[in-house]
Amino acid sequence: MSTLFHILRFPILVFFVNVVFDIKGIYYTFLWIDIPMHFAGGASIGFAGITFLAFLRTRGFVSEMPFLLHAFLIMSFVGLAVVSWELWEFVLDYLAHTSTQVDLSDTMIDMFFGLLGGFVLSILHRIR
Repeated sequence: MSTLFHILRFPILVFFVNVVFDIKGIYYTFLWIDIPMHFAGGASIGFAGITFLAFLRTRGFVSEMPFLLHAFLIMSFVGLAVVSWELWEFVLDYLAHTSTQVDLSDTMIDMFFGLLGGFVLSILHRIR
């Protein structure tokens, strides 16, 4: 269980910050905070993907891989998380009559910055 927490610690942190911001109405007071939160979410999922692949490597399930393949896998994790999050927001808006998705443009911007967060983290991981 501690390995799972180690892998997911940053996405969990970003999720709880998101919950607090939502409960406190931060997203309505500071509209700009949505963009950095989506970027942080993408970066945190990217970090979890990097940590997960490192865990699999230490267990012998995968070997060292070329950067492009590694980056592709990380971006796949991030893309799945980004799409899942936006789908969750859509379902929440539809069923609970909330307004987490303002319009299509807002959703696409959210997805772009989530993917950008994962991409930046992949590049930073490569150059470290």
